[in-house]
Amino acid sequence: MSTDMRRRFLAGLAAGIAFLLVAGAQVGAAGLGGTKHDFSRANPKNPFKQAKNSCDPCHQYLKIPLPTRIGGITVRLRGTAVCLSCHGEPGRPEVPKKVKCSFAAMHPVDVPLPNNPKFRKPEEMPGLIFYGEERLMGCTTCHDTHNGKGYPSFLRLHGENDALCVTCHNV
Repeated sequence: MSTDMRRRFLAGLAAGIAFLLVAGAQVGAAGLGGTKHDFSRANPKNPFKQAKNSCDPCHQYLKIPLPTRIGGITVRLRGTAVCLSCHGEPGRPEVPKKVKCSFAAMHPVDVPLPNNPKFRKPEEMPGLIFYGEERLMGCTTCHDTHNGKGYPSFLRLHGENDALCVTCHNV
């Protein structure tokens, strides 16, 4: 093998190894590895094995035109639309049955934080995200889609014994 061919081969091999390391880190480093949102082909429980890559099951829905209706809810936040595309009301045949459920029925989404003494103001709740001038609450107000901190249920703050709930709700 000539020196030039060997150099190209090694450069290609290095690029391939770098790609695999970065692609693997996107799942592992983000905290998705081994969770219910681990859509990598290596995960035997992955319900989206036909997806092009491990990001597509969620990120393909970032293009949904807004506002839209999902499961009877008018959705204005892109993050909420992405979450409800699987976790909204059943009715999407391409979503595996085991991930269909109505989480939106458990807590209001795409609504402004109420302005009354029963709720803290957004500036009093570091670590949570509210959207726009209306300070809308969406799924990603409380949930970190990439599970960066590794808390249960992808929570942005540790939620043991309803600690996350009392972050917003004055009890």
